[in-house]
Amino acid sequence: MMNSPLNNNNSPLNEEMTRLGLGLGLGSGSSSLNNAVAANVAANPLVARNTIDGALGTFLDNLTSDHHQYPIVPGEITVRQWIERFWPRFGDAAPTPGHLTSEMSSYIKSAILLALKLTEHLLGAENQTNPIPAASITSEKVLVRLKESSGGSQNLKCGVETVDSVMIKSSPGDKPEPGGGMSRLSALGMILYEVFSQDTISGQDALDVMTGSSNSVSVRRLSLDHDQPSKRRSSSQPGNFDFNGKYMSKLEFLGIPHSLSYLVKNLLDCSQGEFRGDFAYRSLSDVCTDLQLMFDDPSCFLDNLQVGSQPSFEIRTKFYGRKDDISRIENTYQQHISGGCGGIIVSGGAGVGKSSLVLELTKKLASQTNCYFVEAKFDKGHDANPLSTIGAVFNKLCDLFAQDANRSEFDAVAGALEALLGNQVSLIASALPSLTKLMHNCSNGVSNECIDPAASMQFLLKKLLDTLSQHRRITFFLDDLQWADPASLLLIASIISNTKESNRVYFACCYRDDDVQEGDPFTVWLSSLSMFPLEIIKLQNIGAGGVNELLSETLHLSPRITRPLASILHHKTGGNPLFVRQLMGSLRDQNYIFLKFSPPRWAWDFDKIVKLEISDDVVALLIKQLQRLHSDLQLALKVASCLGSCVEYSTFDIISEDLGVNLRSLLHQVVQNGFMVHVDETKIRFAHDKIQQAAYEMMPAQLKLKNHMRFGLAICSRAFNGSMENDDDLFFVAVNQINRGGPEVLADPEQKVMVAALNLKAGTRFIGLSDFSTALRLFQHGISFMDDNHCWTNQYSLSLDLHDAAVKTACSLNDSETVRRLSEKVLVRAKCFDDKMACLYAVVKSLRISCKYNDSRNVAYMMLQQLGEQLPRSSDDVGLAANIQEMKIILQSMSDESILNMQETNQKKRDIIVLNLYHDLNFLFQMTDTKRIPDVSLRMVQVTLANGLCCMSPLAFAQFAIVLVTNGDATLGYRLGTLGLRLLDKINAQRYTSAVIALVGTLVSWVAEPVQCIAESHTLGCQIGQRNGDIVSGNLNYLFYIQISFMSGQSLTMIRDKSRKFALELLQREQKFMLMGAVCFHHQAAALIGGMEFEDEESSKLPTWDEYTTLATTGPNKDFSLVFSSHQYMRSFLFKQYGNMPKDGLLDRILERNVPLRPIFFFGVFFEGLLSFHFARQKNDGHEYQRKGEAAIEFFGNWSKCSKWNFENKRQLLEAEKMHSSGYNHELAESLYEDAIRSSHEHKFIHEEAVASELAGMFFYGRGLQSKSLAFFRHAIKCYNEWGGLAVARRVENDIQGKFGFEQLGTTVDCLMESVLTTKDDSLKKRHKFN
Repeated sequence: MMNSPLNNNNSPLNEEMTRLGLGLGLGSGSSSLNNAVAANVAANPLVARNTIDGALGTFLDNLTSDHHQYPIVPGEITVRQWIERFWPRFGDAAPTPGHLTSEMSSYIKSAILLALKLTEHLLGAENQTNPIPAASITSEKVLVRLKESSGGSQNLKCGVETVDSVMIKSSPGDKPEPGGGMSRLSALGMILYEVFSQDTISGQDALDVMTGSSNSVSVRRLSLDHDQPSKRRSSSQPGNFDFNGKYMSKLEFLGIPHSLSYLVKNLLDCSQGEFRGDFAYRSLSDVCTDLQLMFDDPSCFLDNLQVGSQPSFEIRTKFYGRKDDISRIENTYQQHISGGCGGIIVSGGAGVGKSSLVLELTKKLASQTNCYFVEAKFDKGHDANPLSTIGAVFNKLCDLFAQDANRSEFDAVAGALEALLGNQVSLIASALPSLTKLMHNCSNGVSNECIDPAASMQFLLKKLLDTLSQHRRITFFLDDLQWADPASLLLIASIISNTKESNRVYFACCYRDDDVQEGDPFTVWLSSLSMFPLEIIKLQNIGAGGVNELLSETLHLSPRITRPLASILHHKTGGNPLFVRQLMGSLRDQNYIFLKFSPPRWAWDFDKIVKLEISDDVVALLIKQLQRLHSDLQLALKVASCLGSCVEYSTFDIISEDLGVNLRSLLHQVVQNGFMVHVDETKIRFAHDKIQQAAYEMMPAQLKLKNHMRFGLAICSRAFNGSMENDDDLFFVAVNQINRGGPEVLADPEQKVMVAALNLKAGTRFIGLSDFSTALRLFQHGISFMDDNHCWTNQYSLSLDLHDAAVKTACSLNDSETVRRLSEKVLVRAKCFDDKMACLYAVVKSLRISCKYNDSRNVAYMMLQQLGEQLPRSSDDVGLAANIQEMKIILQSMSDESILNMQETNQKKRDIIVLNLYHDLNFLFQMTDTKRIPDVSLRMVQVTLANGLCCMSPLAFAQFAIVLVTNGDATLGYRLGTLGLRLLDKINAQRYTSAVIALVGTLVSWVAEPVQCIAESHTLGCQIGQRNGDIVSGNLNYLFYIQISFMSGQSLTMIRDKSRKFALELLQREQKFMLMGAVCFHHQAAALIGGMEFEDEESSKLPTWDEYTTLATTGPNKDFSLVFSSHQYMRSFLFKQYGNMPKDGLLDRILERNVPLRPIFFFGVFFEGLLSFHFARQKNDGHEYQRKGEAAIEFFGNWSKCSKWNFENKRQLLEAEKMHSSGYNHELAESLYEDAIRSSHEHKFIHEEAVASELAGMFFYGRGLQSKSLAFFRHAIKCYNEWGGLAVARRVENDIQGKFGFEQLGTTVDCLMESVLTTKDDSLKKRHKFN
């Protein structure tokens, strides 16, 4: 060979060829190629291109020959070998051009995995700043490690399982190129072309690819005829790679999916450097993403787009951009299973996707845990049966259990429900027909009348849920709670409260936060849930990434391709998922997003979309879409929007007759257009509430009103032929439509009267269905249709009934302003006093509830005078005592049977009003003027005996029994109280059972029954009150249960927790009547456990002890003052802190005011007596204290004759303290102390056993009997601790250390206490040996 510069290894041309060799992956082994090229160029530079082309082709052919391989280990093959081994064999029959065979499809799936692993390998090296040279990225240097199962079979069919990993072996001379990212992408494109076509890119084509942008200078220096474009290509689709015709046609021929062909093409296009197309790859990360999508979701990102006659795209039902939200919801469910979370409350704006996300996710989670799943969706502005939505949920729950339960489970549930629901089975069964499937016998007849049907229904449904959840976990999905009726909200809160400590019931609640305002009823309700273990989740709009994911999957394009468009759509919609979906549909309809053919793929006009002016409100966009529909479809949507978000087809049938169009057929077309969906065979609903809003806003305001009225009257017309007789839902829909039309739209006076009557009927039904708020609104609607002057003259009864109903309902809602305004009209318009009574009685209750006691009393007095009743006298009245004595004689002469068999009154309405007035006055006087209670109670019995029995008669006997007990006649009082309880069943007055138990239990029964039994009776009274809807009496029973439990020495921890929970519930419901009592017991128990300064975080919402100290002194509630004084005496004694002792004697005030006695007062008098003897010993002039102590002894001495169980130990301890104070007869004092300890022990008063033991210890310490004193002190500590009074026990321990130091207790002490706690006769024999 000539020794020319071209043959010189150091010549510029040879250096350039060596560089090109590196670009081809030839490395140091390419010198022969360089020499061949150099020789040809030297001879004829014009043939340089052909020479290079031929030399490259020859060398690349050699690369693929069997003898040119890099050493590999067993189980590894080169990519080239992998292709040869697994490439589909078509046999004699050539493949059909463009048709993808099953063999090729299987190969592609495995080849994509190979490509993905190769790209990940390259990316990993790049991320570690150790990029692999492009020269090493060839099919001969890339090694594939096969899985063991595939390595040994030469005939193995290609499958995903064949590829385990990919690695690259570089030659010693391979070095990374400066800025070689594009060359690596180009090299990857060449390998992938080879993998998917079996062919190689060779010769000049390979050179053009591999030189790439990094080699453009060299190519130009060689003056090769490759014209560079003056600027980068740009288009809305991938650019036209130079080899499209030659190489892409091969991929098309083989049936390789277009997306995969474009991936290869966009990799090869990277060789063009700065002149590459818009869709050429920029990074290996993008390649990884695309390959992963093709592998994971081939139907979306790999398979060719199938084009129908009317090409359109379908947006998947998927939660784009919600990964973190999904994870959070799933975590709360797992916490719930573990007992740490009761559910979730998810909020967000309209169209954010909260409903679909929570629905699908919780349904899946419930299915995974074998949990019942039930759902409810509330409708906007649709005053249907208030319990129909919740009722449907529980009805479904009953159906699920009935289908699923085995025999033993069914029997257990049936027995439990029959016991719990009692006489109210028919009430709950009317709302839940499927309940009958869970019970052996539902033939209990009509349920007794409820005091409050809403409260009764709450209790019954809670018990039903409690029972079913013991056998199955249950998940509730409650959607659009912001539109729930008040009765449903109250019920839901009650159920959540009832299950907050259970991991058997999970609540998933959704509401739209842009439809609520601060301070409205829903937000108030929502804030009440803060005390329950519910996770609060707020869904925001999705980010640009989520929008891009949606676009990418919908258009079947790589995310990197759709990213610019996604950015624009996100900007225009704010990322609201509903807005994005509707905007995409709108852009498709307007051909801004369009389908390109050959091959089919979605494209868009980016510039036009950028410039497109779009409203920032999805409703405006929807209106434009709806306006493009046919006018008939618009009509159907407008009709549906007036009726609600979910409507029965039967309702549309009625409207169809009125309009003369076939709405069912039109609605079917609406469904096909995606604006509504079929719920089932009977119902249809809007696909989203915003679509309903858009359809509704297409109508002018006046047309909306006219349509509502027209549709309501059309539905009402069915009532005249009886077809609506038992269809509450349709009836309520009709009334709702008419009311939304309003009185201004209706001109006919007769029709107005009819509408007013319908509202009265509907409101009355709502009262029965527990929704007082909606009932009041309906009554007020009815009044609005009545002309004041005309209707009070011509429709007097209807006007009076509407106003009476509205006043009564407003009173139930504590709406004092509405009560005042409407009652004034009744008092002016009513023709006689009898027509005013119902209204006036509501005013009395409203004023009492508002704590306007004097005003309430004055109205009640006025009514009594109008009814011919005398005003209540004070107990100081001389004639009252004689009248009470006369009544006692009458009652003593009557047998129980003669009272029980009395005739029913023949003036029921009047007697019920009178007895209700007296009953309310009794409550009022309890707080303001107890001296008038005896006369009120006497008059109740007089009315009953004179006129006969009515439903209020059991309360009359109970009230008078309290008066007799207070006056000292325990026997007759207890007899009358028992008769009051027996009368309830006799005259079918069970609605008042809870009220009678509350009065008799705490104010009468203690004279003859152990207080522990009374606590049990109050538990029953609370349950019956809840079952019958008598919330006030139920709560009163629960307060008395806490009170009696406290005084009988039950666990202080239990008292503290139950009273706190009860107080918080009262506070939440703004029921202040019993709040003070509950708070006092909580603070007292908490102090005895943790100390007077102790305050836990959960109690921070409650009024403080100091606040109540002021209120007890200055407030108008005299009864509370006595209750608080009782607590103060106890606290002063047990903590030995005397600064806050009441200044006025408790017993003196009780006797002076003739207060009805109840156990809390006995408790206070007991500690007042103990403190009195303590101060009598401490003070020089202790005569007054001695008098108070002796008065307490006399008080308990009298009552212990009636009930030794309840009062004997207290009398004994007070007498022991008297002996101690007098300083005489120490032996008798010792005997009394031990008797008091023993009596307390036998009668289960652990706290009073502790008190007696501590006082005995002080007595013996004063006498110098230290061993004996220490024994009693230690026993006191033991009893205080058992009671739960840990703070008191610590105080006694400190006293002992101060007195005895650290002296240890001997066995003789144990023997001493054992002797004290044995029977009296036995203890007398042992007593003196310890002196």
